[in-house]
Amino acid sequence: MISPLVRFALILGKTAITVFLLWFALRHIDYSRIGADIASAQRGTLFLAVLVLAFQPLLGALRWHVIMRRFGAPITPRQSVRLTYISTFLNQVLPGGVGGDAMRMWLSFREGHQLSHALNGVALDRVVGFVALIMVATMCVTALDRYPQLRALEISLLPIAVLAFLGTGTIMLLDRLPVSLRRFRSVRGLGYLAKDARQLFLSPRMGPVVVVLSVLGIANLCTSLFLFMQAFNVPLAPWLLAVSVPPVILASSLPISVGGWGTREAAVVVMMTALAAPSEPGIVASIAFGLAGILISLPGAFFLQRSLPDPGRARPTPGGSHPGDL
Repeated sequence: MISPLVRFALILGKTAITVFLLWFALRHIDYSRIGADIASAQRGTLFLAVLVLAFQPLLGALRWHVIMRRFGAPITPRQSVRLTYISTFLNQVLPGGVGGDAMRMWLSFREGHQLSHALNGVALDRVVGFVALIMVATMCVTALDRYPQLRALEISLLPIAVLAFLGTGTIMLLDRLPVSLRRFRSVRGLGYLAKDARQLFLSPRMGPVVVVLSVLGIANLCTSLFLFMQAFNVPLAPWLLAVSVPPVILASSLPISVGGWGTREAAVVVMMTALAAPSEPGIVASIAFGLAGILISLPGAFFLQRSLPDPGRARPTPGGSHPGDL
């Protein structure tokens, strides 16, 4: 259990990182040019970018639903969508980008699902999504190997991708820890996680489905940011812009800032500088993407209010209806 003092220090540290990275990204920006970029934005493309992003919580809900059903959890599609919207909203507004996942775990358990399903379903959902994103971003940076300023990024991402792959394999072996350690509850929990990971990732039918859903989610995010970049007239060839987007999405997914702010904008500056493009339209696109992310997650605030404990509300049965369902 994390003490309130440690929790406060973590929040303060992540907020400081966000502020510093935003300062880093904006310190040399020509603000007069930003005004011109906003004025010349392609409004139809902006609308399409927001529309594409609006599908993201639904894609995430579908992947999590498939994972939970694979474990035998009696979760309904409505419950998957509702709790995913709550998680998405909280990850947008809370420091670190994982508070929403903790809430999704807690609500899943509170609404009648087994503790192992609640914990492992969300944990493995995050693992498969993040590992897939690392792989996609690594391939894209490798495709940009003719740009020397990105060489350091390529060199660092390649071993990270290998470690992510090996780490996934390690998770599936955590129940092989020495018997002497299994008397600890946390170690036994890791053993359950390992069994669920093998059940999911080694399934010849469901493993590929989960990977495909992860790639679809990444493609949806990248398509939205790509459209935002095009809407604000980032002067890059479409193929070059397309392969520069996944590393930015990866940076925004790191749980070190508030809702991806700062890490995303700093990554845009790095990518635009390396590709010899002006940073201003990319920064505007990044900020618009972040604001759109908050906008499309707002239903989660409504679902959260409906899902919080109420002394006068009966606890639902596993997989049953819930007052907060759609």
